[in-house]
Amino acid sequence: TLSAALAWLTERSDLPGNRLWSWLSVAPLAIPAFVHSYAWISFVPGLHGLWAGVLVSVIAYFPFLYLPISAALRRLDPALEDAAAALGLGPWRVFARVVLPQLRLAICGGSLLVGLHLLAEYGLYVFIRFDTFTTAIVDQFQSTFNGPAANMLAAVLVACCLFLLALEVMIRGEERYARVGSGAARKQQRARLGRATLPCLLLPAAVALLSLGVPFVTVGRWLLAGGADVWRWDE
Repeated sequence: TLSAALAWLTERSDLPGNRLWSWLSVAPLAIPAFVHSYAWISFVPGLHGLWAGVLVSVIAYFPFLYLPISAALRRLDPALEDAAAALGLGPWRVFARVVLPQLRLAICGGSLLVGLHLLAEYGLYVFIRFDTFTTAIVDQFQSTFNGPAANMLAAVLVACCLFLLALEVMIRGEERYARVGSGAARKQQRARLGRATLPCLLLPAAVALLSLGVPFVTVGRWLLAGGADVWRWDE
């Protein structure tokens, strides 16, 4: 996923400016989801529907997955990966059989957080005219004054949230990862990207441009278009 790729690049590779890219990957949390939606619909007026919802949702909520995954990668004991490599496993198999299982709790927790936020999100989907449970509840209650229908939709929404909670518990299971002692005293060895450095730089740069550049440019453009009247408080 996008969050896992960004977390690996910033925490486990020699990507130039990885600390800056790490900060930029978290910065979209400071922008509310409905502001992302407003910025994108202003930037691309014809943006609406399912794919617009997917695009803006990913841009607005990927940091909720990036943070726990990057924190988990930072805490991993490099001795486990060294032992797997010494047994003849290649880099991809080490990641799949040693690193990825230890990220399961972080991925499950972050996915649950994103799922619950998306089910409860309203402002983001209103701007791009994409119907969800929350928009349907408001429409039923305000437009048709149909209280029972709104209550029924709200009950279904709560049931979906409870289902997500149960699904996360089931997937997470009862397995826990622990180690005896403090682990390796040395720092983790960062992977060398080599010729892949430039293509890998394009990913965090594109994400930062889409998640930060578009909102700041759009909001700044409208503030400049409004002129000094935007800042007047006496009206």
